[in-house]
Amino acid sequence: MNNALDPMVRAWITLLDSAEVLRRTAPSRDPGACDRVGQAVDLLLRHEHSMTDAQRELARRTVWLRDNPEPLPDDRATWGRCNCPTCTLARLRKGVMSR
Repeated sequence: MNNALDPMVRAWITLLDSAEVLRRTAPSRDPGACDRVGQAVDLLLRHEHSMTDAQRELARRTVWLRDNPEPLPDDRATWGRCNCPTCTLARLRKGVMSR
């Protein structure tokens, strides 16, 4: 990983990678493993909530470029969006209330 990256971005990428490894390696019938995956995702989303839109976008762009051989997708409008439960619920409420 590029050490020149913002520390918040580096931490988000590390948390994402950890959560993905836990998810891939967790035995599906082990409740403790499922709990650990959930805790890792919760930690990732709490960290994501503390980031700016620009940091979230940079983090997602960095992961995309690292993990995908194809070019960046054209539609990256949501890459700066926080996906924590609080922000997701707020977006849903705003969408419902604007109807």
